[in-house]
Amino acid sequence: MTYAVAKECREAVLIYPSSNIRTFKETIGDITVRTLVFPLEGDLEVAGNRLIENLNTSFLKDNGSNA
Repeated sequence: MTYAVAKECREAVLIYPSSNIRTFKETIGDITVRTLVFPLEGDLEVAGNRLIENLNTSFLKDNGSNA
């Protein structure tokens, strides 16, 4: 939260190097914080592509885009 405030961001994403976390999304004040995962086990290229897809999907959905 402190970093998001310092950089004047409205959205922040915490990326965890494990698929064994409970994801969350909370809005605190004007900042929305969510979690995503980047598992280090398995194919890292597949994990990276999935992370990018999840980032794009999360932000496009929240901003009302149908792209």
